[in-house]
Amino acid sequence: METYHLIPAGSSGKKATALLVSLLAEDGLLDLDAPISMWLPEELLSQIQHSDNMTIRTLLNHTSGIFDYLDPSTAREYFEAIQMDTTSLKTDIFPLQFTLNKAGYFAPGEGFKYSNTGYLLAGLIMDQVLGEHHSVALRNRVIDPIGMISSYYSGVEKERGEIISGYYTDVDGEVIQTKSWYENIGVADAPLVSSVNDMALLLKTIIEDETLISQEVRDNLFGSTNLITLENGFFYGLGIYKENFNGKLVYHHNGLEIGYSTVNIYIPESKTSITAFLNCGGSTQCESEIDGMVNKILAEEL
Repeated sequence: METYHLIPAGSSGKKATALLVSLLAEDGLLDLDAPISMWLPEELLSQIQHSDNMTIRTLLNHTSGIFDYLDPSTAREYFEAIQMDTTSLKTDIFPLQFTLNKAGYFAPGEGFKYSNTGYLLAGLIMDQVLGEHHSVALRNRVIDPIGMISSYYSGVEKERGEIISGYYTDVDGEVIQTKSWYENIGVADAPLVSSVNDMALLLKTIIEDETLISQEVRDNLFGSTNLITLENGFFYGLGIYKENFNGKLVYHHNGLEIGYSTVNIYIPESKTSITAFLNCGGSTQCESEIDGMVNKILAEEL
């Protein structure tokens, strides 16, 4: 693998979605703390438990309690569906079908449960606010201004580049090539196809660059008053984890797809970016080796 290679960056791209939502909120086009019923139809909301008490902020910081379409009880059905049709474009409404009429994990604000579905709804809200698919705004407000020259919205802008092959080793030891699974998927919980350089630049820009990103937006993304306290010194903002590691702040949000894995870390004290791609995501050996490598780098750096 080379640094110019492109892969679907998975949930590492959630920070881009959260950034775009926060920019639109800064423009007054939406309100992070308004009920999602302001934008989404009752026909949809009636099939989502507790939707009447959900806000965009709870969707993005995983406190809405909304059922995750990649929950173990539905993940197999979802992956079987995308393998049956790898040629048609699948946007946020496609994975959303696997969550409807499912019980939520808890009422909004009563816990933290990572759920990709919240970002799907945020994507649909942005589409409604903008009057077009939010990929256009993501390019004009995030990708191009930051200078992410290799990145594009997965599936929707696939003419801009080609992802490399991804490989998954199943429990029987069979190696499965998964590239075709992701070439036509474009969803707000994993929006980006990117390079390691671009992903490093995105996270560093969000944390450090006060010329492109205002303090108001940065406060929404990772300001202390908007962080959700997790276990073991972890905090979650909007699309970003914040951690105290050996007394130093570390910001990160990795990504995992079947056949692809992204590590995306930034340490502001030393202005150090640690970003890595693997095209073997989800395989036990693959994940174990990357975890060991990253932990070694962090231990030496911090």
